[in-house]
Amino acid sequence: MNETLQTINLILGVIITCVATGGALAKLGAGSSGSAFQNQAITQNIFSSLSLAKPRSHIWAIDWQRIAAMLLGAIIDFALQYVIFRLNYFAVGPFWVLSFPIVVVLFFGVVFGPWAGLFAGVVGDILSFKVINSFIPFPPTFVVGDAILGFLAGLSLAYTQGRFDNPRTILRVEIIAGCGIIIGDLYNSITFQQPFLSVVLQDLITGLVLFTVILILYNKSISYES
Repeated sequence: MNETLQTINLILGVIITCVATGGALAKLGAGSSGSAFQNQAITQNIFSSLSLAKPRSHIWAIDWQRIAAMLLGAIIDFALQYVIFRLNYFAVGPFWVLSFPIVVVLFFGVVFGPWAGLFAGVVGDILSFKVINSFIPFPPTFVVGDAILGFLAGLSLAYTQGRFDNPRTILRVEIIAGCGIIIGDLYNSITFQQPFLSVVLQDLITGLVLFTVILILYNKSISYES
């Protein structure tokens, strides 16, 4: 019973932290729309050839909102991985809880763009590895899977423009995020000789379900605030 309550608290913690942080950063972005527009004109000229479609929002911009999202996303990702380690989910389960950090990377990538997703995944993994496995040399390949996941999920911002107010948009985001999960897990399975099918199914089901709940609540929160 205590383990069930512990898991429920962890789920609520992930939801509340992501929604509250995302809402606060949305306000920050609204307050700096002028500088964001200038950054958009510069960065789109440089990076427009890399996008899946012509950006309709400042997907490649790096402004104060994006920088804050990068830092906070990495910190939340690291903190969640550390809590999961300390609560010993790696040994006693339920093992689907291990997919929760993916949700953080997905959220920051989808809402704040590919650089935020990539940074949150990479730096969050580096911090967690350095703290949890400080006695083991850090392998650079350890972060590539989450880097792929966060970056690919962030490309969906070119389509959504930061709005998630209809089922079609959310479905499109889930498809792109799902592709990121599959490619990232495929890389990890090849590099670290992990069982691909069981890992990717767990990440797709757990990650996308929790991510969708967070995205819907986040959209409601910013709609209310605006």
